[in-house]
Amino acid sequence: MGTNVEVALVTEAHHRQIDVTDALRAVKEQILTLEQKLSRFHPDSEVSRINQQPGRFVPVSEAVICVVELALESYRVSNGLFCPWVGGIMEGLGYNVSFEQIGKGSPLLSRTVKTAIPPSKWVFFSNERPPLHVQRSSGLVSVDPGFCLDLGGIAKGWIVEQTVNELVSRGFHNFVVSAGGDMVCRGSHPDGPWTVGIENPWDDREHLFTLDVENLALATSGTYRRRWHSQEGEVHHLIDPRTGRPSTSDIVSCSMLSTRLTGAEVLAKTVLLLGQEQGERWVRDYPHRGFVLITRDKEVVHAWNSSTNAKSLP
Repeated sequence: MGTNVEVALVTEAHHRQIDVTDALRAVKEQILTLEQKLSRFHPDSEVSRINQQPGRFVPVSEAVICVVELALESYRVSNGLFCPWVGGIMEGLGYNVSFEQIGKGSPLLSRTVKTAIPPSKWVFFSNERPPLHVQRSSGLVSVDPGFCLDLGGIAKGWIVEQTVNELVSRGFHNFVVSAGGDMVCRGSHPDGPWTVGIENPWDDREHLFTLDVENLALATSGTYRRRWHSQEGEVHHLIDPRTGRPSTSDIVSCSMLSTRLTGAEVLAKTVLLLGQEQGERWVRDYPHRGFVLITRDKEVVHAWNSSTNAKSLP
């Protein structure tokens, strides 16, 4: 997933140390197995096999079927803005290996790559037949020639949700699973709800807000982290499928609180791509518990469900 995954567990009286150790080992193995299936950066992953055989149906696992179906539904909900077949555009911009391999931890990459404006057929299919096809009964997936499947925008959240299910099945009910800041908070800790922070895009040592969260998920979409230099100048990984280029939205960070992490991921990315004015209008029609938008001008806009305890920090 190109990020660190952290798990914080609250143990109860009946939990033995071996239960905790076994649970953490199991979720680590689960995460690595699912990433191996779903990442376009692994040449032998199921997603890579789909991309290596455009126009042909490729047999895949149930996990890949589930995520592809979820990606297609997210595409429809977002009117095409959440687009899972822009991998070729990102490869053209130099994002053809996982980010940590390119940058080795650097916040900005000095990397010159050959880029090309993608053909118009690659972008914005909101009212057309998508170039991604699923035959669930046969366990087959196909992507049309000229497209590159990239499930990274939703696979991370889905993998975290599977981790949550695994922990619950093992008798744990109070925990946090966080993947690069996108997280699910279940239950609480001994002192009350889980407290999570909304990061300042210009200073990752600071939080602009803290939230008290129980049984909810938080996802953040932003243009301030995964950035590098191409021949076109500084670029980032959030592609606007209407243009085929990195987003020029006035929002640099959108954090969304919802009941499901995958849903929060889709809402956060869609709102960011739409921009502040359109994004605030659009998200009113979709269930969520609150959001924080941070604009290029460093304006902070937030709205919360009455049951959400959000604290703005000076």
